[in-house]
Amino acid sequence: MILSELLFARGERHVTAEMLFAEARETGFPVSQSTVYKTLNQFTRAGLSGRIRVDGSRSFFDTNTTPHPHYYLGGDDILLNGPDANPLLVNVPVPLPATQSRASI
Repeated sequence: MILSELLFARGERHVTAEMLFAEARETGFPVSQSTVYKTLNQFTRAGLSGRIRVDGSRSFFDTNTTPHPHYYLGGDDILLNGPDANPLLVNVPVPLPATQSRASI
């Protein structure tokens, strides 16, 4: 129950198991890192959180379970929500009409 309160009480967020373990220890809750991993994986299996793998050995758990893109800032070790729409595909100019090449004239 304490892990769920730590994870969900602050609204939408991205955490690693290590981050949640540190938060639990700071509150004085004696928990093992293994228990934190197992709990986060159970939340994911139950659909209460999502798991985002940022590389082969690192995962963040997301309390927002709706489909949305993410950006990982490796230097800061932060996972951010991306915009819902791809900004590169918004307001794309209309392509120019095709023209004949000079070789075919």
